[in-house]
Amino acid sequence: MKLRFLSLALLAICAFSSCDKERFSNSELIDAIQQATDKQTLTYEELPEHARDLLQRDYTESYAASVQLAPDLGYEVSMRRGTGVMVGELSYVYFNLKGKELRERERRRGEGGCDREECFRIVFPVNMVMSDSTIITGNDRRELSSNLRSWYADNPNIDQRPRFQYPLELEFEDGSLMTVNDDFELLEAYTNCSEYSHERFDCRRLRANIGDFCYQENRIEGVVNDDCECE
Repeated sequence: MKLRFLSLALLAICAFSSCDKERFSNSELIDAIQQATDKQTLTYEELPEHARDLLQRDYTESYAASVQLAPDLGYEVSMRRGTGVMVGELSYVYFNLKGKELRERERRRGEGGCDREECFRIVFPVNMVMSDSTIITGNDRRELSSNLRSWYADNPNIDQRPRFQYPLELEFEDGSLMTVNDDFELLEAYTNCSEYSHERFDCRRLRANIGDFCYQENRIEGVVNDDCECE
């Protein structure tokens, strides 16, 4: 009986130690990191190089708001979007101790906080309403991102995304403009970006197929050629 108790104790210890964490599934290790009560706050530079490389590649619109290490388990990084339609969105990325990303399933661009390419840009200046009714203004992407980052640094316990002040103007890759008047219209435009994929259009930059009508830079009517240029 005593021997059995010691065996069970050793198994329990090993289950939560570095000797056996390789056997955890990604979801189990993520859950263990989330539930850890002894997490340590680190700087971004203290993340493993592999982890920093992934964040710089896949989260181009976001910045690391906080980095925490759960000893003997892995890292939890909170990512805050600094620009784009989903500006202010908070998401979490997890890594094992070697800096390999932990995923419960294969994620696609735009899912789980992973930045997605938008088929338009928001025309500045832009005003955003924070959860405490503060108005944040940006005359360009960099200024807006900087001002939002400062606000969230002063309000670390606030998770809510800010809201755009409408109307808002969107400029598409072909130079066309669209005015949106509420969150629904903005999200609709954002969702429709998936229509502008390589599978749908021959020329993604122009959002058109070869032979389609188009405008040249001087607004003269033209046709999309085989080189995906408007002539």
